[in-house]
Amino acid sequence: MPPAEVPLVARELPPQYIERMLRFLAAELGASRHLHAVLLWAHQIMLSHAARLRDAPSLYEVPLRALHKGARLRYDELGRLCNSNLFTLDFLIDQLQLTEAAAAAAAAAAPPLRTRCRRRSDAEGDQMQKEPWQSEGTLTSAVCL
Repeated sequence: MPPAEVPLVARELPPQYIERMLRFLAAELGASRHLHAVLLWAHQIMLSHAARLRDAPSLYEVPLRALHKGARLRYDELGRLCNSNLFTLDFLIDQLQLTEAAAAAAAAAAPPLRTRCRRRSDAEGDQMQKEPWQSEGTLTSAVCL
C-alpha cells in the first residue's frame, strides 16, 4: 500500500479492529525491518482514533505499552548503531590523517631528485656516426643517469 494512502485506511479502520491492529503493529515493530511503515501506521491510527483511545484507556493500555516498548527498544538499538558508526568514522578519519602526514613527512625528508650527467666520448665505447658536415674532432655526448 502506498504511504500516502495510510491516513485514509487508518481513518476508516472499524473501532473493533483498533486494538488488534495496535497489537499487530507492536509485534511487527520488534520483528520487521520496515520500521518506517510500522511507525507510520501507528501514528496514523493514533491520530485518527485519538478520542476513542482517550475514552477507553484500559482497553488500549496493553497494546500502547507494547508499542512504546518496541519503539524504545528500536530507538536504543539504532542509537548504539549510530554511535558505533560515528566511532568507526572517527577512527578512519584519524588513520587517513596519519597516512597523509607520514606521506608528507617522507616526501619532505627525501632528497630532491637530481640527474647526474657526464660526458662520454666516442672513444669510451659507443661509436657515434659522424655526419659529413661534422668536424674531425672527437664526438662527445651527454649521458645522464
